[in-house]
Amino acid sequence: MTDALGGVVIDNHAHLDDKRFKKDIDEVVKRAKEKLDAVFLPASSFRSNRRVLQLHRAYPEFLYPMAGMDPMACLKKPEKIDDVEIWAKEEKDIIAIGEVGLEYYHAAEEKERQKINLGRFIALANEIHKPLVIHCREAWSDIFKELERAEVNVILHAFSGGLEEIKRAIDSSFYISLATNICYPENIRLIKHIPLDIMLLETDSPYLHPYRQGRNEPANVWESARKISEIKGIELKELNNIINKNTWKAFKVRGA
Repeated sequence: MTDALGGVVIDNHAHLDDKRFKKDIDEVVKRAKEKLDAVFLPASSFRSNRRVLQLHRAYPEFLYPMAGMDPMACLKKPEKIDDVEIWAKEEKDIIAIGEVGLEYYHAAEEKERQKINLGRFIALANEIHKPLVIHCREAWSDIFKELERAEVNVILHAFSGGLEEIKRAIDSSFYISLATNICYPENIRLIKHIPLDIMLLETDSPYLHPYRQGRNEPANVWESARKISEIKGIELKELNNIINKNTWKAFKVRGA
């Protein structure tokens, strides 16, 4: 989808399988299709792997599914990691392994188990040649160390690091995905330090509404684009075309 003033834009991370979208998913997707080129769907729990694939099949060529389990889901049901590995290898429509990673804010006492779980997903991504979509909260030192083993593209989802982490991401050739909370006053300062050629955009719906006004949805990714356009001093259409190309390249779909 193109916008007369702003070109094209992609939400590379939205949890549309969340129960908060159950009653009006068709309307949410309709609004997204009016403004966006595509929406990528991470799997955060074992069950969400099946749900995001079902959404993809309902909206092919617009909703794209991933396979994965977030760090907390892995701690709760480690036995399901085997099933996700099988799922990712069998389902050819999967575009990435994610979201996976390290969560030290909620589970700092389980650092070693988390690193073992993440290691399995890194090995899986390397085996099937799919990019990694990484969740990282208060675990930056360990996440960069663990990701040294990655042989695929790495997307740092809903980036929450600072200047040091931006530099390390640049040095590691990782992509930085900015969620719609980049519109919050305390986060805007980061925009000028992130190079456009590694920048992606997401909403992390239903979380992180750009104005803290309840449920977020993919169409709101435009709010981030407008804010970044303003801070970077670049035309909105040019910005969105750059990020669009970055996103297809990072995820290696549509022939990118």
